[in-house]
Amino acid sequence: MVREALVTDLEIVDYLELFNSTVQSSQMLCISQSSCSRRYRSFSQRFGIGFDRIGDRYQATANFDVLAGLRQASQKLRVRQGVPRFCLGWQVGDVALPGLDTIVSVLPMRPMNTWRLLSLLEQRLVDVALMGLLEFERLLANPLQSLRARRMALSPMVMCMPFLSFQLRLLAHASHPLHREAVLDPEMLALYPSPALPLGMAPALMGALQGHGLASQPCGLSNYEESGWEGFARDGVGLSYGAPYR
Repeated sequence: MVREALVTDLEIVDYLELFNSTVQSSQMLCISQSSCSRRYRSFSQRFGIGFDRIGDRYQATANFDVLAGLRQASQKLRVRQGVPRFCLGWQVGDVALPGLDTIVSVLPMRPMNTWRLLSLLEQRLVDVALMGLLEFERLLANPLQSLRARRMALSPMVMCMPFLSFQLRLLAHASHPLHREAVLDPEMLALYPSPALPLGMAPALMGALQGHGLASQPCGLSNYEESGWEGFARDGVGLSYGAPYR
C-alpha cells in the first residue's frame, strides 16, 4: 500500500505508453493490475486525454497539450529529485555499466528503432539516453566526423552531446570459413547471412551495411537482444557486427 501511494497516475500512463502492457507496467510499478487499469482510466477521464488501448498501442487521443504540460512538470521533478529515466541504446551492446542504477532509473527497454527512442525523448517519456547518432546526421549542423564533445540541438526538444566514435567490427564464429581468407570483399560477405533491420528503423546503418554485402536477413528484433544481434554469428555460418570494445 505504501508503494502504491507513491506511484502517480501519470507514471501509470507513461509506463503503459512505454511498455504497452498493464501486466508489465503493474509489475514494474509494484501495484496490482486492477489498480493500474482503474487509475489510468480515472486519470484519462479527469484530464480529458482519451487515453486507452487504441488498436495495438496505449495512447492519448485528445488534449495532447494538457498531457505534454503534465509530462514537462513531472520530468522537472524527476530530474530535480535525482531519478531521471534512462534508456540505453542498442548500439552499445550488452555492456556492463556498474553503478548506473544508483544515479538514474534505468528502463528495461532497448528499442532497435533509434527514431522511436528520439520520439520518447521528445515526449518526455525518457529523460536521458545513451544512444547512437548515425541515423540523425542530417539533423545536425555538422557531419558526424567533425563533431566535438559539446552540447548541441538534435531537435527542438532534445539536446545531445557526442563523446565517442567507433566503427563496427565484423563478427564471425571461430570456425567460420572466412577466417581462412586474407581479403574480404562485399561479394564474399554476401554469401553468408547477417542480421538486418527494416529500412525505416535504421536507414543509414542498413544502407552502409548493405553496401558491404551485409544486412541480408531480417533478425526480427524490435528490442535489442545480444543473442539475436551479435549472437546471430554463433552458428558458424552467419555473420554479425559489434562495437570494437566488445
